[in-house]
Amino acid sequence: MNSHSSGKFIEAVFVERPNRFLTIVEIKGRKTYAHLHDPGRLPELLLPGARVILRKENKVNRKTGYTLIMVDRDGVLVSLDTALPNRLFQKAVNDKKISELEGYQILGREVQYKNSRLDFLLSKDNTNNETLCFVEVKSVSLVVNRTAMFPDAPTLRGVKHLRHLMEAMDEGYESCAIFIIQREDADRLIPNEFTDPLFAETLRQASEKGVRILAYKCKVSMDNVEIYQRVNIVL
Repeated sequence: MNSHSSGKFIEAVFVERPNRFLTIVEIKGRKTYAHLHDPGRLPELLLPGARVILRKENKVNRKTGYTLIMVDRDGVLVSLDTALPNRLFQKAVNDKKISELEGYQILGREVQYKNSRLDFLLSKDNTNNETLCFVEVKSVSLVVNRTAMFPDAPTLRGVKHLRHLMEAMDEGYESCAIFIIQREDADRLIPNEFTDPLFAETLRQASEKGVRILAYKCKVSMDNVEIYQRVNIVL
């Protein structure tokens, strides 16, 4: 899918990151600000001098004229748009690209469950009844030695989502957590035990409970990002 079609692409050089959502970049020798969607720490990606891809924004009342959407890590393009995986997942389900969820259709997005909003509610018509499945989508950008790792910063919100997926199973729903790796140089995914041991343990509990845990990597180019291959998960 042409995932970043709303604006013009510009190559730039990363300079620094004053805060989580703001970066300073250099375009043809001129420094300017660019918004960053990804609140993760990204120390291994956003290195001074790294080549980055910006999208020119023309919206009124924006504080910055650009959004930093990708970074080049040793020749591998990495998408840093954390809003993108939900759109990629929706398209992949509609196009029947996720075999584990074949037969399901998207019933709702940002669905309220208890005191959480879970990303998707899917439905599947069986012979005599309907199966409902909650899905939580996680964006992954950290890869070390071809191993994707999540999260790259502690996430109590992520832990809460996993617990709610388990509670939903107790109430008769199916549940799924899917990790979308926004780069193509990963062969497997592991929970990042060092960064967030609580999330890692909760993910293992969710898997033992029967929550379906999936991970898919993406093909990434300047004008296109798409889910294309499942990778193994090592818990």
